[in-house]
Amino acid sequence: MKNRLKKKFTPLLLYFILFCLILLIRSLYMWKVVNLNEGHYLTINLLLDNGYKLYTDIPDNKPPLFYFINYVFYKILGNNVVYFRIIMVAFAAGTAILLYESLRLMYNKDVGLIGAIIFSITSSSPWFFNYALQTHTYCAFFVSVGLYLLILSLRDSNSNSKKLKVLLSGISFSFATLTRHTGLIVAMFFLIFILIEKQYELYEYY
Repeated sequence: MKNRLKKKFTPLLLYFILFCLILLIRSLYMWKVVNLNEGHYLTINLLLDNGYKLYTDIPDNKPPLFYFINYVFYKILGNNVVYFRIIMVAFAAGTAILLYESLRLMYNKDVGLIGAIIFSITSSSPWFFNYALQTHTYCAFFVSVGLYLLILSLRDSNSNSKKLKVLLSGISFSFATLTRHTGLIVAMFFLIFILIEKQYELYEYY
């Protein structure tokens, strides 16, 4: 019976559970105005749709990928703040499941589950994370993808497959930087990782 439960405890099921947990916490402020930035971002969608240009007609300092993601969801779902917040929940749950997988690979499932639950609670609670969850959520998601791919690359014995994972990891870290400026810190981490990984090759070359 225990083995059957373990088999059914798939990443998809865990994602659904974490999504519900995050949604439950954020439902405390889901239906009321808590942050003026949300209205600002949704207004920018309308301005872009009416031909205004980002950074010239629309003065703002966020990186472009953040607005592009918002605009894509706006075209699909419309300019609704509740939909916007549910999208944030979906991204946060994705980050949590990637954190679970990363910690599972590094330690075990129990550590992964604890880490995912702690992230879900703290990243959704205004007491820890403030109400401004938008740019942080996108950035955290791309960072978690990049870190997961790096961990997979360290466990990969196939040279070509390892290089591909490192490349995709770098692209994901780049996306993190293009959604929030603090992603540059993660990009520096990625550079340090490459230097450590290639230290012997660099030593022989120079």
